[in-house]
Amino acid sequence: VGEELVYRMKWGFVPIGKSRIKSSWVVENGRHILHIRYRARTNSVFNRIYPMNDEAEVFIDPGSFRPMRFVFKKARRKTLCDETISFDYERGMATVVSRCDKKERSFPLGRDSTDIVTFMYGMRRQPIQAGLSVSNRIMSTEGPLSLRLEVTEGEDVKLPVFGRVPCVKVVPELDLKSMLVEKGQLTLWVSKDKRCVATRLTVKAPLANVHTTLCHIHGPGEDSWKDAMKTNRNEADCSVGGDVDKEL
Repeated sequence: VGEELVYRMKWGFVPIGKSRIKSSWVVENGRHILHIRYRARTNSVFNRIYPMNDEAEVFIDPGSFRPMRFVFKKARRKTLCDETISFDYERGMATVVSRCDKKERSFPLGRDSTDIVTFMYGMRRQPIQAGLSVSNRIMSTEGPLSLRLEVTEGEDVKLPVFGRVPCVKVVPELDLKSMLVEKGQLTLWVSKDKRCVATRLTVKAPLANVHTTLCHIHGPGEDSWKDAMKTNRNEADCSVGGDVDKEL
């Protein structure tokens, strides 16, 4: 907890913005809750073509590692749209409240159902090795979806600060529309070490693919990642625009 991952985004070879994922503790009703927040923003140049200002945050019960609440917000030019999923495992029900279409919907919730962010972070608690196949139910803002992950042997991913990082390749089969990316084929590379950090994410898109590549790691802990940040850090590696600190 306290880890902050910063990524730069490119459309083909063109820099388009920045994204960040950060975990922290928050207090709600006297309880310490795990909070994970994802932000993605395009830079001033790409805003003229396709502006993106997205945020996904999840509040997780640290004991069961189940989500309590998932909030997804997206801003397109001057329009702000947000949707919230509330998880009630005792009743076996998930409620989606949308300010986009001003509707409230309820869906059956399985004991193992979760949201996409909690699921992906939960995967990091185990070794992610080639040959691993995982299936689960993901609750999205559109209702429950089936997710399947296939892990195969990958290749080294070259990163500006961290050098060549041995990775496995993770291919999820899931329609991610209305969640973190638009519908399309997605491939993820994950480091083979204990941190199991996503080093690169590629989404097939019209004309050119969108690549999201790790450029900085901040937060607690001492390992080779933090050592590289101390010796090789260069702010220019993440300076592609897109202010992920600014609130929606």
